[in-house]
Amino acid sequence: MIYPVVAELAGQGKAVAVCCRLLGASTSGYYEWRGRASSARAC
Repeated sequence: MIYPVVAELAGQGKAVAVCCRLLGASTSGYYEWRGRASSARAC
């Protein structure tokens, strides 16, 4: 999944919108992913 890469770049000070645009992801999808709880499988 591409959203962990966006999160890592955002943690380094890059703009989320720019990262999403360059990687072909949607900003709304990123923020939805970020706010979602971990699945039972991931836990």
